[in-house]
Amino acid sequence: MMLVCGAYLLAFLLLAAGIYATVSARMRIDTRAFVDASAEELHSLYRALGRQALLEYVVDGSRDTDRTFMVYSMFDGQGRTLAGRVLPASVAAAGPGWQRFRIRGGPRIEAQVIRLAGGEYLLVGLEMRAGEWFLDTMARAAGLALLIAPVLALAMGWAISGWIGHRLSVLDRAVEDVSAGRLHRRVPVDGSGDAFDRIGHSFNEMLDRIGELVDSVRQVSDHIAHDLRTPLTRLRNRLASARAGLPEGSEAAAGLDAALADTDQLLQIFSAILRLSRIEAQAQASDLPPVRLDALARDAVDLYAPIAAERGMRIDVDLEPARLPGDADQLFQMLVNLIDNALKYGQDGDAVRLLLRQEGEAVRLEIADRGDGIPEAERQRVFDRFHRLDAHRGSEGNGLGLPLARAIVLRHGGQVSLHDNAPGLRVRIDFPVSGGASIA
Repeated sequence: MMLVCGAYLLAFLLLAAGIYATVSARMRIDTRAFVDASAEELHSLYRALGRQALLEYVVDGSRDTDRTFMVYSMFDGQGRTLAGRVLPASVAAAGPGWQRFRIRGGPRIEAQVIRLAGGEYLLVGLEMRAGEWFLDTMARAAGLALLIAPVLALAMGWAISGWIGHRLSVLDRAVEDVSAGRLHRRVPVDGSGDAFDRIGHSFNEMLDRIGELVDSVRQVSDHIAHDLRTPLTRLRNRLASARAGLPEGSEAAAGLDAALADTDQLLQIFSAILRLSRIEAQAQASDLPPVRLDALARDAVDLYAPIAAERGMRIDVDLEPARLPGDADQLFQMLVNLIDNALKYGQDGDAVRLLLRQEGEAVRLEIADRGDGIPEAERQRVFDRFHRLDAHRGSEGNGLGLPLARAIVLRHGGQVSLHDNAPGLRVRIDFPVSGGASIA
C-alpha cells in the first residue's frame, strides 16, 4: 500500500510542477510578445517624430492611470533617468535586451531595453501583478492539495489493496478447498475480463481437467472392483468347498487356507473401493439428523481397547459431548479407521490419545499416536487411493483407510489435516459449528 501511496504522491508532484512550469512559461512568452510590440511601436515613434515626441509619450504614459501596469523610462549612457520611471542602477548598467527586476519591492517587471540612435536608452516593461497573483494562487492551491494528497493517497492505496486482497482471498480460499480435496470447488468469475477474472477462468479450466482425470481414474478402479468382485466371490466359494473336504494339517489344506485369506483380502479391497466411491458420490450430510459424535467415539474405543491391550498400549480419551448432523455408520467407520491406523503404526507400550472438543467455530476431533509419523512431504499424498509409505509397504493394509476417512469428513462438511506429534502423527478433523455441529 505504501508503494501505491508513494507513486500517487510522486505523480501529483510531477503533475503540479509541470502545470506550474507550463503556465509560467506561457505567461512569460505572451508578456514578452506584448512588451516587444509596445517597444517597437515607441521605437517607430522615435524614428518618425524624433526624441522630443518620445520623451513626451514616456512622460504621459508614466502619468496615465489607465496604463499604470506599463513601465516606461528613458535614460542616458550614464544611467541617469531622462523621463519616466526611475530604475534601479543595475537595470541601467545591464544594457540592451530583456530584463526582469522589481522597483522598491513592487511587482516583478518584464522589460525590454532598446538603444536609440542618439546613444540613449528606452525601456518598455509590463508589471506582472496579475501573473504573479495567478501563480501565487496556483502555488497556494498546490500546497493545500499537497496536504490533502497524502490522505487521498492512503485512502486510494487502502481501497486498491483491499480490492486486490479480496480478489486474491477468493482465489486463496478456492485453492485451500481444492487442496483439502473439494475438487468441485470453482473460483467465482464476474465476466469483467480483468487479470483476476482471466486467472479465475484459467484456474477453473484447470480444475475441470483435473476433475475429469480424477473421475476417469476413479471410474476405472470402480469398474474393476465391481466387475471382479463377483468372479472373486465365486472363486472363494469354490476354494472353501475344496477346503472343506481336506483333513486339517495337510499341505493342501494349508495352501487353500492361504488362498482363501488372499481372496478375502482382495474382496475387502474391492468392497472398500466401492464404498469409497459411494461416499464420494453422496450429497452433503448437513440435512441428516444429528448424532452423538462422543458416543460413537466411545464405542470405537471400546471396540479397539482389547486390541490395544494385546500390544501393551492404551487409548486415552478426552471427550466433550458433541452433536453432528450426519451418517452414524460412516462417522463410526471414520473413527475406526483412524484408531486402527494409530494402533497399527504406534509404538508398543505407548498410548493413543483421542480428543473431542470445541475450538473456536469448529468441533475438533484429534487422534494422536507416538509412532514414526509421516514426513511432511507425504502428508497430502497419503489421502490418495492405495498410496502407502515405503516403510509400510510390507505391513498389513491396502492404502484405503485414510482416503475413506477423508471422504467421510468432506461429506460432513469438515476438514482433515495431518500434523507432527513429536514424535508420531496427530490427525486433526474440524467440523464447522455453522454447518450444524455443536457442543451438546
